[in-house]
Amino acid sequence: MNKNNLLSAVCLLFASPVLILAQAQSGSMNGQITGPFDGKVADAPIQVTHADSGERWRSRSDAEGRFEFAELPAGDYLVQISIGCCEYKPYRFEPVDVQRGSNREFDIQLEQGFQLNTIGDDQAIATAQILAERDVPDLPIPRTEDGKPNLTGMWLYGPDPFPIGPKFNESTAKLVAERVANHFIESPRIRCLPTSLPIPGHTPPTFGKFIHSPGLIVILYEGVLGYRQIFTDGRNHPEDPNPTWLGHSIGWWEDDVLVVDTVGFNDRGWTGLTHPRSEEFHVIERYKRTTYGDMELELTIEDPSVYVEPWVQQIPVYLSPGEELLEFVCENDKWVQPQ
Repeated sequence: MNKNNLLSAVCLLFASPVLILAQAQSGSMNGQITGPFDGKVADAPIQVTHADSGERWRSRSDAEGRFEFAELPAGDYLVQISIGCCEYKPYRFEPVDVQRGSNREFDIQLEQGFQLNTIGDDQAIATAQILAERDVPDLPIPRTEDGKPNLTGMWLYGPDPFPIGPKFNESTAKLVAERVANHFIESPRIRCLPTSLPIPGHTPPTFGKFIHSPGLIVILYEGVLGYRQIFTDGRNHPEDPNPTWLGHSIGWWEDDVLVVDTVGFNDRGWTGLTHPRSEEFHVIERYKRTTYGDMELELTIEDPSVYVEPWVQQIPVYLSPGEELLEFVCENDKWVQPQ
């Protein structure tokens, strides 16, 4: 045996007990995901969360609907599946116990969703219909003269396949519960005031029409105050920005990722349907165009007056070349000027 083989054997001899010990301290989980009529659900996004540590593992089911998580720390797990639209209802189950050195078999039966509804009954159905009808050419990612991905086009913000809810402080949680109980009657949207930035899962399906030019990216939305300016010319935020509904946005490139930093919000807006915000509200968006027709958006929201930690979402964004912005007019003859 030569020196290299001998060294490898010695390393393996000492490493094996460590590997065996690590495996003995962990367990695994596997199973099959089926639909309401015993159909195998492929490509279902499944997420398991350790109840004590909060650590998460993510996967997708295979063509037979099977999934597997190996080397999970022992403990109880929350199991979550959220399929955007519309055949299956979201799934959430707890606790699933995973013991050391064992495999936990856990099959999942999804319930029938809302596929019998019409498009107008649920915004998720409208999103699914748009995606089903879009016609995207198989072309390389277009680029600007400086070599960066060109984001020009009509884009649709989709749902996070692995949604994680925000963690509110005590006073915010109470306020959110009150707003839900009051059926959002005080929402700025009802008063024809500007809505928030697109926060998928909390706002209706949102189109953003990107206009990409040197030093400036403009996004046009359908809605009240339906535009944003993202300055990419190297400027900074104003030292003391005048608080506005959609804030002040600057952007820069990190390789092929557009990073957008937005501050200067007022405290009158709501995030999505229920969340309050303060003038410390801070949004960081990271746009990465992965194909001609797809982008990934990592959305991070910070507001120490509302959330106990940053709220991060992973949002798919879809090019929709067959769509166009429609005129939007908000009219409410019962609108009362807020005090």
